[in-house]
Amino acid sequence: MTIQDGLKSGIIEFEQSAREEEAKGRNRAAATLYFKAIATVCDYVIYQKLRKIPDNHAERFRILESHFILLYRVIDSIFSTYLQTYRSGISQEQMEMMKDAFRKAKKLAESVEKGL
Repeated sequence: MTIQDGLKSGIIEFEQSAREEEAKGRNRAAATLYFKAIATVCDYVIYQKLRKIPDNHAERFRILESHFILLYRVIDSIFSTYLQTYRSGISQEQMEMMKDAFRKAKKLAESVEKGL
């Protein structure tokens, strides 16, 4: 399996798991999984263009901010909600923001991939 294939399968697995957790009413778990899906989308784009996989959130954010500003804005907009899941639950509105961010990240990744 290539790195790209591994990242793609991770995106699919995190999204499917997020949907399953949300259906069970486990919004904290679902939000965490949506964030992981978004981060993996970002890693996919970074790898496609720069042939690098970030080692942590800080490195991912630095790379996104300097090379992929639109993706940076998407992930940055929901990072505090992701961190909130460690302390407390999230609202349905916040859950919708996570899902919308995932859709936006996927769409941006698809446009980058078409440009290759």
